[in-house]
Amino acid sequence: MIRTLFNLVLTAAMLVSLSACDSMRSAAYAGGGAVAGGALAGGIGYAASKGNIQTTAISAAGGAVGGAVLGGLFAGQQKAKKDKAKEEGYQLGESDAVKRQYWIARNLQKGKSNDEENPYHTRYYTFNIQPDPQASINHVPYNVTLPVLE
Repeated sequence: MIRTLFNLVLTAAMLVSLSACDSMRSAAYAGGGAVAGGALAGGIGYAASKGNIQTTAISAAGGAVGGAVLGGLFAGQQKAKKDKAKEEGYQLGESDAVKRQYWIARNLQKGKSNDEENPYHTRYYTFNIQPDPQASINHVPYNVTLPVLE
């Protein structure tokens, strides 16, 4: 009987530790808790009732339900902790991205230092535009200035 209990508990522990994805892990916690709780309560019921099968079965069923509930609660707490850690990591990453964008924009606004020679020069070309004498609008001459990077 003790060997069977040990094997059941060991199997439940292996199920929990080997489960890889979250849904499998939640099911394994609940299932492992049910197996471990049922085995433990069944063993205690068997020992306390001195071999009465009905008492042993009732205590095993109650232990299985209690173990499943506790396993489910444990899995829910683990998921909540994981979600909280994921949210904190996201916030830190988002903050880092905003800081990087700030410094990129600030460095672009500074321009080049005086020590560096800029190979390009801006020249401004101004054109005097005379109105078309036959046009019905734009009778006033005006200037257009074009910046050209050379």
